[in-house]
Amino acid sequence: MKVAILLANGFEEAEALVTIDILRRAGIEIDSFSLAEDFVTSSRKITVKADKILGENNLENYDMVILPGGQPGSTTLSKDARVLNIVKSFINDKKKFVAAICAAPMVLKSAGVSAGKSATRS
Repeated sequence: MKVAILLANGFEEAEALVTIDILRRAGIEIDSFSLAEDFVTSSRKITVKADKILGENNLENYDMVILPGGQPGSTTLSKDARVLNIVKSFINDKKKFVAAICAAPMVLKSAGVSAGKSATRS
């Protein structure tokens, strides 16, 4: 399995970095993608270097996309046309998966793929 996690400035550290750590420990290939630049800053001002930049890479070879929560990261993801197209594409492909953590289901709503579906939120 090959996983992509999308990081926008203001992402929630635990939801992104712990997810990356756990998947890598499990032997699952995961790449972090920023929306524009090499470095992305979390909601608590922790700066990390993303593995790749979304505009320079296509996600068609990935099996899953993960959207971490955090603000304003989730809002930024929900307004990015590339992210919305990726989410729609993954949702429409029965062999692919989308995970949206905490505040990130707002991205699913913006992509128009959450109507009539159940989601949990805290």
